[in-house]
Amino acid sequence: MSINRKLFLVVALCFVALVSVNGIYAVEDGQNLTSSDNLTTTDTNTNATNQSFSSENNSESDNYQAAGEAPPSFTNEQIIQAALDVKRFLEGNKYLPEYITINGIQVNQATFLQLLTQTTIKINNSDTTTTELINIKQPPTGTETVTPGTLTQNEYLNLAQNILTYINTNQQAPATMSTVFGNIKFQSLLYLYTRALSMQKTYGTLPTFLAV
Repeated sequence: MSINRKLFLVVALCFVALVSVNGIYAVEDGQNLTSSDNLTTTDTNTNATNQSFSSENNSESDNYQAAGEAPPSFTNEQIIQAALDVKRFLEGNKYLPEYITINGIQVNQATFLQLLTQTTIKINNSDTTTTELINIKQPPTGTETVTPGTLTQNEYLNLAQNILTYINTNQQAPATMSTVFGNIKFQSLLYLYTRALSMQKTYGTLPTFLAV
């Protein structure tokens, strides 16, 4: 065999080997791409499953409400205890908690004001029935323009009724309420009625006067 023929065969064999190796890498890359595509598809299917699961949960929640399940309600004693806890927290930390837990259920500040004022009126009327939970919206920011003074029992009971009327009409707590001493802002109203109910717990009766 001539040298040229041998050289041709060597070159040909090298070319075939190179093509085969490139073919192997091409197949492996293709498999990796296919695997990645499958992984993406699996993730998409997983997300779809989670969304479906959430939808089923929402549906169950809707059915639960549609079944006429009564909302939670609280006794006067439970609300009084929460009032005492919030009063202590406020006086110790100098700010109101964002949420208040009553008998294991969290309520926002606006809802708590509704419960406080409702309970204050009930106690004055010797009403021992429970108070149903109603979710109330938080108020906008209000400006207080009150001068120091003392509300009589009739005055803070009338104020409590005015607060309830506002809440029932607007489904939102008031930013301020007008009194004989000026406008009292929402946060001060909360503190006012936590003090009233704390005194009820301590002395067994609502206070005759409340300072503002």
